[in-house]
Amino acid sequence: MNRRVLLALLGMSVGVAAVGVGWVWPRLEWAEVDAPWTDPLPEHAIEDGYASFYRWRGGPVWRAWEESWLDRDPPRPEGPLLVDEVHASKQPWDADISMDTFGYSRMHGFARAFAPILAAGVEVEEVGWRWSGRRLAGASAVFVNLVSGDNAALRASEVVALEAFVRRGGGLVLITDHSNCYFHQELLAPLTGALGITLPPITAADPTNRLTPASVSWIRVFAASPGASGDHPVMAGVQAIGLMTAGAVEGLPALAVTSAESWRDRWEPYRKADSSGFTGNLERDVDEAPGPMAVVAAGTHGEGRVVVLADQNAWGATLIGYEDNARLFTNAVGWAMGRQLPPPVRGPDTVTTLMAPERSDCTSVEEEGFRTFQVQSQRWAARTGRGEGCTGRSVGASGGVILLPQGERADLDAVLAAPRVLVVLDPTAPITDAVLARLGLARGPVDADPPLAEARWVVERPAQDVPMLAIGSDRIEARPMAVTGPMDLWMTDTFGRPVVAVVRHGGTTVMLLLDADLLRNGALGLERADPRKGLPDGGSSRALAAHRLAHRLLAELYAP
Repeated sequence: MNRRVLLALLGMSVGVAAVGVGWVWPRLEWAEVDAPWTDPLPEHAIEDGYASFYRWRGGPVWRAWEESWLDRDPPRPEGPLLVDEVHASKQPWDADISMDTFGYSRMHGFARAFAPILAAGVEVEEVGWRWSGRRLAGASAVFVNLVSGDNAALRASEVVALEAFVRRGGGLVLITDHSNCYFHQELLAPLTGALGITLPPITAADPTNRLTPASVSWIRVFAASPGASGDHPVMAGVQAIGLMTAGAVEGLPALAVTSAESWRDRWEPYRKADSSGFTGNLERDVDEAPGPMAVVAAGTHGEGRVVVLADQNAWGATLIGYEDNARLFTNAVGWAMGRQLPPPVRGPDTVTTLMAPERSDCTSVEEEGFRTFQVQSQRWAARTGRGEGCTGRSVGASGGVILLPQGERADLDAVLAAPRVLVVLDPTAPITDAVLARLGLARGPVDADPPLAEARWVVERPAQDVPMLAIGSDRIEARPMAVTGPMDLWMTDTFGRPVVAVVRHGGTTVMLLLDADLLRNGALGLERADPRKGLPDGGSSRALAAHRLAHRLLAELYAP
């Protein structure tokens, strides 16, 4: 090919490009970039990479191009559920808690929430590149977990594509959180604004319905009144859900709300100098607006459906089993897709922790609570493929049950009909003689000041391939409750007092732990502390022994 031909071809290419640019350029929109919400950014945010999203905002948009793909292949209920892996990465959708994971992301992953969705045949696809009309074409719904400032921001073209997708019949399940933690509200503002949604930078604080006495932000919330939104398909079978520091949602009908005593705790971004998980002071100030406020909301946008949950942890591995959180997830995804999905069922293998109706010790992070033990039981649930739950309501026909009695329960006989039960007796709790009698036991001699003594297993238990059982000692100091009656002794102390024993109740194997202190947070440490690596308070050997005891009991409870 000679030089003249090459020059001719080059000239034609430049001409075609010029015509293309001349045709496309007038059709482009340019998004304005809002000023940063916090300026200057906190130093720790810059060091941790949370400034990266500022470089990716705005940009050009060719609206007709994005919508043309949806013209050719509109949203459809049988299409795949698309999961955002670009802007959201805090909790992988397929991550699950395991025996040796103590990091936040995997411990609070969404695998347990998605399990019923996958079992129902829903096709789930990860989206590892930016949203576009082409990628959204033919899908049923989009799932966006809490976006984070250490990832790329939503470009203006992505906002246009997502809004068009929903308006034309697609679904969106959006998880937000409190205040502007991880800068998520700032990142989402272009999208939520396009959908008519407002995310106020506050934390939902509620002193009335707490998951733990230690916090006004770990709370229980309830369905809105029937006839208003309580009968919405997303709330079918949902009465109460648990939240771990949530935000609020405005602009959509409220489905679950805080109590009248709640308040909107103001965002104070510089209060914590080492974290971008921004919060307020969690104390009621005179200028903070009262509740109730919506923490779950859902509504339509054009022909599509939008669900917003204002807490990233509610559907994570350690809280998905609480109350009706799992049912809420399946309902939300199904409704957003435009499909009817079978609800998750707590079957005969469900593990449920019981406590007095007014308290939720299994979610309490105080030293006297059992939050860390609850997390250990969830590790076994993931290992064995069985369900786990934590509820103050009657368990009905649930199977393996962890019972923390703090008084007589009317449903105790139903609980004891399960094939295997672990009963943790608290010497300091008001356990009645009637409850003990149902177990075939009686109160033993009461010592005003029972001594603390070393306890050891007297019956060898089957070996388990569990990291926590691979090292350390089974010797632990105990101060057990004194009971008498026919029982098989598994662990005793140096005074011969039973610490772990087994009784038979009809066809039920009832395992008794006679000292609740051995499983409390004060013994096991914080839920994310790995006792194999030592604890800050220097109590690693005691914590390891307590963890070994917890895992030996759970191994029996989860035995096939």
